[in-house]
Amino acid sequence: MKNIFRHPSRSLAAKLIIAISLLMIIGSFVFWYATLRKQEQDLLSIAVKYGSSFIAFIKESNRYSMLTSNQPSIQKTLEDISMAEGIKRVRIYDHKGKIQYSSNKDEIKNAVEINSLACTGCHANAELSAELLPASKKMGHI
Repeated sequence: MKNIFRHPSRSLAAKLIIAISLLMIIGSFVFWYATLRKQEQDLLSIAVKYGSSFIAFIKESNRYSMLTSNQPSIQKTLEDISMAEGIKRVRIYDHKGKIQYSSNKDEIKNAVEINSLACTGCHANAELSAELLPASKKMGHI
């Protein structure tokens, strides 16, 4: 048994051990790669769902204030929401990409580029603001 690895080309046992070891290493690599890839996809899916539900929450929180054009109430709601942990800022854009409301008052009336992630994350064509991507293709940004 001691001499099987001295001349592996002559020993069938050495060849089998090497082949099985290589197959185990390759199989293990494929398994872990697939597992990590699946985890990455799951995390991205969770982030998109969280982002979408957060956007729906903001819409519902401001629905009545927007219907009645109560601008101070809308602004206050956005400022309150942005105080939550993990939320950097909250913005509401008009159809031309101009910031109408923001948790950071200095950003109001500034415009974003139509081709920026703020627009293309949800809109198929930024020029046609009514054309939204299907929910499964949205990037989900917060």
